[in-house]
Amino acid sequence: MLVKDVIKGMEAGTITGKQLSEQYAISTRTISKKIKQLGYLYDNTNKTYTFIGDDLETAENTDFGHLFRQNICIYDDNDADITPTVPKPIKPI
Repeated sequence: MLVKDVIKGMEAGTITGKQLSEQYAISTRTISKKIKQLGYLYDNTNKTYTFIGDDLETAENTDFGHLFRQNICIYDDNDADITPTVPKPIKPI
């Protein structure tokens, strides 16, 4: 899912920070922090995000899941590499 889709969904109310935190196994604070680091500022009165960064196109076309990926190797008992699971899809409200 692209950042622009996440932002639009959060503004429309179809995606919540809690859903994203459960999907990516991170805190809602981390989600807010990453969105802010991309250059978005949240307007609490209008419940919208305003882009104040340098490169809107790059920020919008970033895969949201790539913001939270870590290089973690998981091995089973036979020392076989196990690929990490894909995040669960977000269920609409």
